[in-house]
Amino acid sequence: MLSQNHHLYRGRDGLWIYSGPQDSFTKIHADPEIVGAVAAKHRAQNPEDSAQSTSFLEIEQQLLSRGVLTTRSNPSFQREPVIEVVGDGLVAEWVKRIAESSGIAYQQGAALTIDCAGWLPDQRWRAEEESKPQQPKHYCHYEPGSIVLGPFSIPGRTPQYRDLRGRRLAAAAQPEQMRELWGYLESGTEILPPVEDEASAALAAGLLMADVLAYLRGTPIPSENHQLVLHRETSTLTRHYVLPLPSVAVNG
Repeated sequence: MLSQNHHLYRGRDGLWIYSGPQDSFTKIHADPEIVGAVAAKHRAQNPEDSAQSTSFLEIEQQLLSRGVLTTRSNPSFQREPVIEVVGDGLVAEWVKRIAESSGIAYQQGAALTIDCAGWLPDQRWRAEEESKPQQPKHYCHYEPGSIVLGPFSIPGRTPQYRDLRGRRLAAAAQPEQMRELWGYLESGTEILPPVEDEASAALAAGLLMADVLAYLRGTPIPSENHQLVLHRETSTLTRHYVLPLPSVAVNG
C-alpha cells in the first residue's frame, strides 16, 4: 500500500511523481501506464498478487525500497496490548481514549504503566521503581507552565527515573531547595492541584501514546532516551537527552 509519508500522483506532463517529507519531489521516468498499474494495486484495500510483467515488478520494488510503498498498513502488536493508566486527570482520560481507539486495553496491574501525575511525586516514583525494577513505565507530571513527559523507562534499555532525578539534582544550583520542594509537593499541605486544559492534555497524551504504541509494536520509540517538556502557553516542545547515571553515582 501507499506509505503515509508520501504522495504518488501523475504530473501534467503525464509522468508520475512521488513527493515526500521536507517538500521533496521525484519524477519517475518510466512507462506511465505501468507506474499507474503499480499505484492502482497499492491503492486497493486488498491488493492481489497476480502475475505481473518484469517492468511492473522492478518499478514496484524500487518504490518499496524508497519507502513510497509499504507492505504493512498497521503494524501488529509484538507485545500484549494492555497497559495500566495511573491518574485521574485530563491527561489520563485522553490516554485512555487514545488507547481504546488503538485497540489497547487498560487494566490495573498490567505489565506496562503510564503514570499521569499532577505535581511531581518524587518519593512515590522512587519507591515504585525500587519495588518493580523490571517494569516498563512512562512518566508524566506537571511543572509550572509545562507538562513534562518521560523518560520512557524500559529496564535494560533506556534511562530510569532515578537517572533523570540524579542528573537534575547534579545540575541544580540549589539541590537542597529542590529536594525540599519535591517533599512539599507530596505532603498534601495546602497544595492546589495543577490547572489543566483539554488542549495541552490531549497533546501530552498523544505524545505518551505514540511512544507506547511504538513499544508495543516493536518499532522505534519517538522519544527514546529523552524527556519532553510541553510548554503550555506556546504549545512548543523541548527535548532533553537523558543519560544513565554511572553506577557509583549517589542519588539521595
